Amino acid sequence: YAYVAYPPEGAVGLEARLRYWHQFQGNTFWDDVAIIPLGGSTLVETGTEDEMAGNEVPETFQLYQNFPNPFNPTTTIAFDLPQQARVNLAVYDLLGRRVALLLEDQILPAGTRQVRFDAKHLPSGVYLYVLEVNSHRKARQMVLLK
Repeated sequence: YAYVAYPPEGAVGLEARLRYWHQFQGNTFWDDVAIIPLGGSTLVETGTEDEMAGNEVPETFQLYQNFPNPFNPTTTIAFDLPQQARVNLAVYDLLGRRVALLLEDQILPAGTRQVRFDAKHLPSGVYLYVLEVNSHRKARQMVLLK
């Protein structure tokens, strides 16, 4: 799909925020989105990534399905923090062995966070990723296909 937004005539700037996903058979798959300048225009970024993301704070603790899934060899794990918290994020095989520690006792501010996981050293299979935030714990499955 392609979506093109044109600023109104006489506009001096354009702000765009986009979250895209598609859903098949109960699974949610996320995809990367690119903003590409057209017709001789230029794209100028100002501020930091967190500043550009806005001031929205999630209302609840949430762990999202990784995207893409299945993946090879990298995937992104996203989660929401309604307040600053101490975070641990680990990946386990189906025998319960920890195969990767992505975040260890990280103090993160409130907001939606994303962590990129590179599984090039792991064999194909089903893995669990477990997010621990203060006293809360959530887990999801992901599939590595090589």
